[in-house]
Amino acid sequence: MSTPRPRSRVSYGALLAAALTAAVDVLYLLLINGQGDSGVTDARVLFVAGCLAGAAILAAVGALLPHGVLRVVLLAAAACLLLAWTFLGIFSIGILLLIPTILAVRAAVQAAEAMTGEFSYGVAAAAGFAALAFVAIGVANT
Repeated sequence: MSTPRPRSRVSYGALLAAALTAAVDVLYLLLINGQGDSGVTDARVLFVAGCLAGAAILAAVGALLPHGVLRVVLLAAAACLLLAWTFLGIFSIGILLLIPTILAVRAAVQAAEAMTGEFSYGVAAAAGFAALAFVAIGVANT
């Protein structure tokens, strides 16, 4: 009988989500800059780019943390930020965010499952709602 391997504390799915999100963010800024007009100095463009960069950072840091509350919070927030921008930008960059969003949601669920008790799902929900509220307030004010 073989002994089970210890689960790696690094979430490679979340790291991949972070890398893909960063790539989409750079592509988004390049596309906007190429359009002329107000370009990357527009408040909405900067807000979207900042949110994507933030989601990438949250996913990368969350991927490297040991299992616990902070990991759940970071990954859930990253997943919900990506979900919001995937939905809001579905006819532009949103479709490119679909795979990173799925990876981040999966990593957040795995982090919540690694914790014991239902507390982790409440923490994940709170972090997710906070991220969605941040996007809604930012969109309304830019």
